[in-house]
Amino acid sequence: MSRLTKKQKILSALVVLLVMLVSGAGAYTRSQMSRESDLSSLSQVKEAISRHYVLPSDEEPALITVVDSSKVASGYLRGKVKNGDKILIYKNLQKVIIYRPEIDRIVDVGPAVIDTPNQTNNE
Repeated sequence: MSRLTKKQKILSALVVLLVMLVSGAGAYTRSQMSRESDLSSLSQVKEAISRHYVLPSDEEPALITVVDSSKVASGYLRGKVKNGDKILIYKNLQKVIIYRPEIDRIVDVGPAVIDTPNQTNNE
């Protein structure tokens, strides 16, 4: 039987450690990608956000996915959203929740200013 030298033992340990790190990083990346791609429906987004925030139960929100943050015109949202963010809008409660799936965090919660057309009285 041949005995491993100290250098060979260290090298073997480093190779095993490297393989473990690469495997772990790959698994983490796959889980992040699948979590982000799974957020295509309102119920999935609400489930992700509800892990961090108690969502209102008396209203069903509208869901918006930010595709081009440079085109966000709202003063409140401008500068707070990035491409890929999910925005829940509660019209009656006048609340906006911005969720960033890539970091699994709520970025901001604030007022929803919703413009409604004025109804004119034609009498």
